[in-house]
Amino acid sequence: LCRKGEAATPEQRKKANEDVDLAFDVLRDVARETGLTQYYYYSYDLAQNYYFTTRQVSRAFSLLDKMLKDSEQENDEYGLWQALRFLAQVYQQQSDVLNTRRYLKQCLDLYNTTKDPTIRRQPVTRIYCDLADTYDFQDDSCRLYYNKAFQSAKAHMDTLRCAYYQAQIAAFDKNLKEYHTRRDFCLNDQI
Repeated sequence: LCRKGEAATPEQRKKANEDVDLAFDVLRDVARETGLTQYYYYSYDLAQNYYFTTRQVSRAFSLLDKMLKDSEQENDEYGLWQALRFLAQVYQQQSDVLNTRRYLKQCLDLYNTTKDPTIRRQPVTRIYCDLADTYDFQDDSCRLYYNKAFQSAKAHMDTLRCAYYQAQIAAFDKNLKEYHTRRDFCLNDQI
């Protein structure tokens, strides 16, 4: 839009918005024509990300709402999965715990009931961790979701993240033996 530190003029903002909207429409059209629906829904993420980072939050939410409705209308589980994840992420950035939790739970429900192989290949550890983060440490739900995250971890970084959270819980519980075990696991990691 403009040089770093400078505010965009209304004309610059309007032009940038028009460019983003055009790119959004083109990518969606090409994705539809080629049958690559993941890019159709990815176009929503790119556009909403632009609007969110340029502080046009209502436009970002409007796009995500449209994405959600499109995926429901098309009965497209992958699109729904992406919409739920993006909505949870945006609400999380807004510190809206209740909506973050609501969309993360819907995302997990879809993951647990779908037969879509693309969704089933997605890592859910982060979703469980993000859901756990919406609760206080002393809440049983927090611990339940961190345990589910640990059980679902497939990638090394997911396991490391879970060990970090388990160390925090052990410290909170004053379980020094468990804390030192988890802390040492994290500190000795040779990524």
